[in-house]
Amino acid sequence: MLLRRSKHLVALARERHFARAAAVCFASQPSLSAVIRRLEHELGVPIVRRGRRYEDLTPEGELVPTWAHRILAEQDALRQELSVLRGGLTGTRRLGIVPTALPAASLLTTPFRERHPKVRVGIESPRPPRSPTDSPSSNSTRRCR
Repeated sequence: MLLRRSKHLVALARERHFARAAAVCFASQPSLSAVIRRLEHELGVPIVRRGRRYEDLTPEGELVPTWAHRILAEQDALRQELSVLRGGLTGTRRLGIVPTALPAASLLTTPFRERHPKVRVGIESPRPPRSPTDSPSSNSTRRCR
């Protein structure tokens, strides 16, 4: 099943109308209809109940869009993974550091930042108690960016 056919089928299942699904796919209605017919032929089952217009998906046709969603999601995951491999890591890395170790932390994070420039490194250190009644377990953290 070609990915284009999967996209067309997902659009038809969502829109429940050939012309609207065709518009979403930037295709003509006859083209979308032909793609769905080829998919039905390829799978060997009718997917759409047709009369003079779209009626509904067949019981088998209800199952196919679920698989098409999975296929398209896997394609997106593959593209994201390949993008990460080409461009390196992205995101945020948070480190919890005691205040006395902050100078050493910057020495340790510099090589990481040079190797992965798209990763933002956040360093957090515990805030000292505000009053004698504050317990150590209720300390909030301060974020250094």
